[in-house]
Amino acid sequence: MISKKSSESPGKRLNKVLKPAGLTYKKVDNVYIIVPEEKTLVTPVSFETQTTAPVDVAVSGVVKDVNGTNLSGITVQEKTTTNFTTTNDNGAYTLKVSGSEAVLVFSSVGYLQYELPVGNQTTIDVTLQAGKAEELSNVVVTALGITRNKRSLAYSVSEVKSEDLTKAANPNFLKSLDGKISGVNISSLSSDPTSSVLVNIRGTTTMPSKREANISKQSQPLYVIDGIPVGTQSFTQKDGVDFGNILSQLNPEDIESVVILKGGSAGALYGADGGNGVVMITTKSGKGGKKGIGVSYNTSAIWDQAYQFIDEQQEYGQGERAFEWQFDNTDTWGPKLDGSFSSDYWDTKMQVWGNKPMVSSKENRVK
Repeated sequence: MISKKSSESPGKRLNKVLKPAGLTYKKVDNVYIIVPEEKTLVTPVSFETQTTAPVDVAVSGVVKDVNGTNLSGITVQEKTTTNFTTTNDNGAYTLKVSGSEAVLVFSSVGYLQYELPVGNQTTIDVTLQAGKAEELSNVVVTALGITRNKRSLAYSVSEVKSEDLTKAANPNFLKSLDGKISGVNISSLSSDPTSSVLVNIRGTTTMPSKREANISKQSQPLYVIDGIPVGTQSFTQKDGVDFGNILSQLNPEDIESVVILKGGSAGALYGADGGNGVVMITTKSGKGGKKGIGVSYNTSAIWDQAYQFIDEQQEYGQGERAFEWQFDNTDTWGPKLDGSFSSDYWDTKMQVWGNKPMVSSKENRVK
């Protein structure tokens, strides 16, 4: 019941009573009708905090050695990231880093690693100190052509330096490897200084085939010279004659090092050809950091004397048929050299073809 003596209007007095109960009223023709209070939905306003993304900072500079020579190929890396670059031929570099908190790491084989915080600098020039000799003794070239420390590799690697190859003064550098690398068997096909050489790494890994019964010849490693694969054959033979080893044409004095990658995993980069191992040959190249002209001289002499000569017949010509001279046949049981057989020949003086009876000179041209 609402008293009429109150000074407040009926509407205000109804609100005081109805609002706590979630009710309100509507007035229709002086009649107050009580209805549920309509709730107004308020959409919450979210205030997002905007953060400023770090701004990349471009840092550039030049890397030199203690003599002031610009160093190329130096790795410049942002520490704890994969962001890096290398210096160009002039020793210059440019690298975008994550901000002033970044730390640059300068590293290369043969030099001590150097770290430097970026801070507010945009130009950073660095002078690297040369590494100690003992730190470089265990550095080898891997299958990828990248220099790595032996301890960091998961496969077996053996290396022979240039000075070890030239001590024996052997004209065939493969023969100079004999006895210097464990697990590598080296054998010559003949006593000739430039004869073909078979190299077997960790034994033979193939079976005899119809074409080749000698399993050692089928287990030859892949040869890579300055990163270029040159094949797996280290021997050249035809009709039982050894024509020498193509690798014997390499001058041992021009070789910087020979690295043997043992096992299939070591030569995986080269596929099936590297399944028997890889012989990586690195030749010498110019080195910076030294002033003036350097000259090195090395000479050696080797001579052989035949132990025994085999008597050769002078009665029959080249070939294996009595009625035909076979120029492409190394057998010597062809036509009889008594003048009864005539054959075409090339006159080197007159530069014409001729035809004469074939007669033996009875001259021993071997001794």
